[in-house]
Amino acid sequence: MDIIEAVRDELVNRKTALADRFSHVYTSSVGFHLWNQVNQVKQIYYEQGRLRNSRLHIIMVAPPGFMKSYLIEQFLDGSHAIMHETGIDLSFMDIVTEAGLIGTIKHGAEGNVMIEQGAAHRHMYGIIGCDEFSGITAMMKQGHSATLDPALLKLLDSGSIEKSLAAGELKYTTHFTFWASTQPMRFELYGGLFRRFLPIEFVPTEYEKDLIRQHRRMGRNQRPSDVNLRNLRAAVKELPEKMGRIKDVVFDPAMDKFFDKKKSIVPHFEEIVYERFAVGYTIMKGNFNETLQLVFDKEMEAHMEKLIDWRLQLKRGSASSQVMRILNQNHGTLKEADLKQELLDFGMTWSDSTMLLSEMVRDRFISRSGDIITGMVT
Repeated sequence: MDIIEAVRDELVNRKTALADRFSHVYTSSVGFHLWNQVNQVKQIYYEQGRLRNSRLHIIMVAPPGFMKSYLIEQFLDGSHAIMHETGIDLSFMDIVTEAGLIGTIKHGAEGNVMIEQGAAHRHMYGIIGCDEFSGITAMMKQGHSATLDPALLKLLDSGSIEKSLAAGELKYTTHFTFWASTQPMRFELYGGLFRRFLPIEFVPTEYEKDLIRQHRRMGRNQRPSDVNLRNLRAAVKELPEKMGRIKDVVFDPAMDKFFDKKKSIVPHFEEIVYERFAVGYTIMKGNFNETLQLVFDKEMEAHMEKLIDWRLQLKRGSASSQVMRILNQNHGTLKEADLKQELLDFGMTWSDSTMLLSEMVRDRFISRSGDIITGMVT
């Protein structure tokens, strides 16, 4: 069964706007999540002599109300969730702090030691969705929390935690996959955190806003497809056994040639994340037997181009991208007050947008003449 298409079809049935653009990313993450757990046991694939505990974490950066929580909920939350009853432990949290994710050890009122397990421990073989990731990055900006950063990076990378606290040592290994989301104004490229994720960047155009509005209306009283869900879930549940028969993983040389051409914008450590996407995607397409052959065809190349573009947009600044896209939709010119009004819909306060526009003028991304803001039309 082609689970990539089955998930897309189910989301289309549920009247999800832009299902083609995003669903395969989350579905591929599920595929790689299952592959990692099989590989830990069967020891099929090594990276430079290491049996990596690797996952395909996702972070979606989009304005308030534009599909971040919606997509995670469709996959993870409740009995209607697409991945419900697939054998995967699913969790969806509103907001998470570092202590809430990793856990902590405290002294109780009577001096006793109290261990508070974090979500990564409680769901160590599961997929955890987080509605708002800024709780972690906000803590990291505080001086007393700066030393906790390596623990989080290691959690997302190897899954191993060894953290010394005043009340004792927190030590465990987790295999969870993390799906996070945040708003553009809350998103920051903090240390090595960003490269642990496969990012999705979404700044909706006026057309896409209207599309989402119309699909929301079409989705009134729209039930899930029981038949599709039953078949889809059964196929996901069977994957670990099928993957257990894999004896070798073969990468298409065309993939390396593609990244060689992109080396000015894709450093070697980012290739790893894209390779994980390719593995998860191939598994969920069902294109494997005893050999997992990663074919780099036109379809895969198109996916890679989009994934790379999302990361580049976020590196350049998601808030700045919003400004440029709004200007582009208005033929490159807009009154400053009108531009700020539109930015309010993206979670940006009036003072935040004033500061941002001044920075963009200074950096010559845009120009200001009186009350008119002009940018380069793309």
